[in-house]
Amino acid sequence: MRMASHWVLATLLLLPAVTGAGSKIRPTHVPGEVLLRFAHEEAERTLAPVVAAMGRAIAISRSGVRRLQLGPSTSVTEAISYLRSLNGVELAQPNYLYYPTALPNDPNIGDLWAAQNTGQTIDCSDFTVDPCFNYPDNNPPIQSGSDMGLEQAWEVQTDCRGVVVAVIDSGVDYAHADLAGAMWDGTPTYPNHGKDLYGDPSASPPRDEDNDPLPDLTTPEDDHGTHVAGILGAVGNNLAGTTGVCWNAEIMAVRAGGSVTGLNTLDVIASIEFAVDNGASLLNLSFGGELPFDTLFSNAI
Repeated sequence: MRMASHWVLATLLLLPAVTGAGSKIRPTHVPGEVLLRFAHEEAERTLAPVVAAMGRAIAISRSGVRRLQLGPSTSVTEAISYLRSLNGVELAQPNYLYYPTALPNDPNIGDLWAAQNTGQTIDCSDFTVDPCFNYPDNNPPIQSGSDMGLEQAWEVQTDCRGVVVAVIDSGVDYAHADLAGAMWDGTPTYPNHGKDLYGDPSASPPRDEDNDPLPDLTTPEDDHGTHVAGILGAVGNNLAGTTGVCWNAEIMAVRAGGSVTGLNTLDVIASIEFAVDNGASLLNLSFGGELPFDTLFSNAI
C-alpha cells in the first residue's frame, strides 16, 4: 500500500456526492432512519407511544439523540415532517451519509508537490485515482515554491508527539510499516490505537462497535483512512515509503464507517465524542456529501 500525495489536514469537506465522469449517485442519508431529540424528559415520556408506533428507537447518543428505525410504511420525509410538527420535539432530521474524499496512491515523496514544489513534472498515469484531474496538462501548479514550505518547517521541528490527532474515517491500517510507529498508545483499554464506532443495526446479524479500528482490508476504497493517516504522520527519515507532515506523530484511529457504506451522522458524532474524551487535540474529517446543514454534526463539533 502506498501513501497518498493529496494533502488534507484537519478539514471537513462538504463536496458534491457525484464527482467525475461515470460516478454513481450515492445515497445522502441512511434509508428508513430518522434522528430526533426531545425538548425535555416530559416530552419524551408523553411522546413515547407516538414514536413506538412509527418504529423502533435503536440507539441514544450522549446528547440525547435517538436513532429511530422506521416501519416500512413510513418514509423518512414523512416521518421528519410529522415529528417536527409535534410539541416537545426539539429536532428531527435524516441520518445523513458522508463519504471520504478521493485520495490517490503515491509511490514516493517526489510526487508530494504540496510539500515541496520545485516545478517538477508528475506522471499521473500510474495512479489508481488520478491526482491531476483538476489541473491543466495533467500536472499540478508548476510554479516553483507553491507549496506548504515543509522543508523549512522540518528544519525547526519534525516531532509532533504530545499532540494526538484523531483520524475519523474508514479506519487505519495501524500495522502498516510506515504507520506502526506513529500510532496513539491507547493501552490498556484501546490496545489497537483507537476504536471502531461504526454500527449497523439493520445488518443481519447486526454489526456492533468494537475496539479494533482496522479498515476492511478486502475493500480497496477503505484505504482512505490509512492514506489520511500517512499524510499526517507517516514515519519520516526511515528509508521507507514516504513521510507525513510530522515525522513522529500520535495518530488515534477512529473508524466511523466505510468508503462504500459511508459514514452516518450518529456514528460520526460518537467518533467525535470518543476522540475528545480520550485526549485528541485535533480531528481530521476528510469526508463530505451533497447535503444541507447537519445540525447534529455541527453541535457535536
